[in-house]
Amino acid sequence: MCGAVLATARDWARVGELIRNLGRVGDRQVVPAAWIERMEQPAPHRGSCGLHLWRSKGRPDAGVPPYVYLDGRAKQRVFVLRGLELVIVRTGRTREVGTTRICWR
Repeated sequence: MCGAVLATARDWARVGELIRNLGRVGDRQVVPAAWIERMEQPAPHRGSCGLHLWRSKGRPDAGVPPYVYLDGRAKQRVFVLRGLELVIVRTGRTREVGTTRICWR
Protein backbone atom coordinates (compact mmCIF):
# COMPACT_ATOMS: atom_id res chain seq x y z
CA MET A 1 0.00 0.00 0.00
CA CYS A 2 1.57 3.22 -1.11
CA GLY A 3 1.27 5.94 1.52
CA ALA A 4 -0.53 3.77 4.06
CA VAL A 5 0.10 3.79 7.79
CA LEU A 6 -0.75 0.46 9.37
CA ALA A 7 -1.50 0.90 13.06
CA THR A 8 -3.80 -0.45 15.73
CA ALA A 9 -6.77 1.48 17.10
CA ARG A 10 -4.77 2.00 20.29
CA ASP A 11 -1.88 3.51 18.27
CA TRP A 12 -4.30 5.87 16.50
CA ALA A 13 -5.70 6.86 19.90
CA ARG A 14 -2.14 7.75 20.94
CA VAL A 15 -1.80 9.97 17.87
CA GLY A 16 -5.10 11.62 18.81
CA GLU A 17 -3.90 12.13 22.38
CA LEU A 18 -0.68 13.67 21.06
CA ILE A 19 -2.73 16.19 19.08
CA ARG A 20 -5.17 16.77 21.96
CA ASN A 21 -2.31 17.45 24.38
CA LEU A 22 -0.55 19.83 21.96
CA GLY A 23 2.42 17.54 21.36
CA ARG A 24 2.94 16.35 24.93
CA VAL A 25 3.22 12.75 26.08
CA GLY A 26 3.16 12.74 29.86
CA ASP A 27 5.77 15.28 30.96
CA ARG A 28 7.64 15.25 27.63
CA GLN A 29 7.07 17.68 24.77
CA VAL A 30 7.72 15.40 21.77
CA VAL A 31 6.25 17.66 19.06
CA PRO A 32 6.40 21.45 19.39
CA ALA A 33 3.03 22.81 20.53
CA ALA A 34 3.34 25.52 17.86
CA TRP A 35 3.39 22.81 15.18
CA ILE A 36 0.19 21.18 16.47
CA GLU A 37 -1.44 24.62 16.69
CA ARG A 38 -0.36 25.33 13.10
CA MET A 39 -1.81 21.98 11.96
CA GLU A 40 -5.18 23.08 13.33
CA GLN A 41 -5.25 26.46 11.56
CA PRO A 42 -7.41 26.75 8.43
CA ALA A 43 -5.65 26.31 5.11
CA PRO A 44 -5.72 29.46 2.96
CA HIS A 45 -7.49 27.68 0.08
CA ARG A 46 -9.97 25.68 2.16
CA GLY A 47 -10.99 26.52 5.71
CA SER A 48 -12.27 23.02 6.46
CA CYS A 49 -8.76 21.57 6.41
CA GLY A 50 -5.51 22.26 8.20
CA LEU A 51 -2.13 20.57 7.80
CA HIS A 52 -2.80 16.81 7.45
CA LEU A 53 -6.13 17.01 9.25
CA TRP A 54 -9.68 18.24 8.84
CA ARG A 55 -11.47 20.86 10.90
CA SER A 56 -15.08 20.94 12.07
CA LYS A 57 -17.09 23.72 13.66
CA GLY A 58 -18.77 21.11 15.84
CA ARG A 59 -22.40 21.38 16.89
CA PRO A 60 -22.58 23.99 19.65
CA ASP A 61 -26.38 23.57 19.78
CA ALA A 62 -25.82 19.92 20.73
CA GLY A 63 -22.91 20.56 23.11
CA VAL A 64 -20.23 19.47 20.62
CA PRO A 65 -17.37 22.01 20.50
CA PRO A 66 -15.19 22.57 17.42
CA TYR A 67 -12.87 19.65 16.74
CA VAL A 68 -10.25 18.32 14.34
CA TYR A 69 -10.01 14.86 12.83
CA LEU A 70 -7.81 12.62 10.72
CA ASP A 71 -9.58 11.04 7.76
CA GLY A 72 -8.28 7.69 6.58
CA ARG A 73 -9.09 5.01 4.07
CA ALA A 74 -12.37 3.08 4.34
CA LYS A 75 -13.91 5.62 6.73
CA GLN A 76 -11.16 5.35 9.34
CA ARG A 77 -11.23 8.42 11.59
CA VAL A 78 -9.48 9.88 14.61
CA PHE A 79 -11.62 12.62 16.19
CA VAL A 80 -9.92 15.01 18.62
CA LEU A 81 -12.33 17.00 20.78
CA ARG A 82 -10.01 18.99 23.00
CA GLY A 83 -12.95 20.90 24.54
CA LEU A 84 -14.36 17.61 25.84
CA GLU A 85 -10.94 16.06 26.62
CA LEU A 86 -11.89 13.25 24.24
CA VAL A 87 -10.31 11.23 21.43
CA ILE A 88 -12.45 8.83 19.40
CA VAL A 89 -11.01 6.26 16.98
CA ARG A 90 -13.20 4.73 14.29
CA THR A 91 -11.46 1.79 12.64
CA GLY A 92 -13.48 1.92 9.42
CA ARG A 93 -15.53 -0.52 7.44
CA THR A 94 -15.52 -4.16 8.37
CA ARG A 95 -16.90 -7.21 6.58
CA GLU A 96 -20.11 -6.73 8.53
CA VAL A 97 -21.90 -3.91 6.74
CA GLY A 98 -22.65 -0.98 9.01
CA THR A 99 -20.42 -2.10 11.87
CA THR A 100 -18.45 0.65 13.55
CA ARG A 101 -15.89 0.01 16.24
CA ILE A 102 -15.04 2.94 18.49
CA CYS A 103 -12.60 3.12 21.36
CA TRP A 104 -11.78 6.14 23.45
CA ARG A 105 -9.57 7.07 26.29
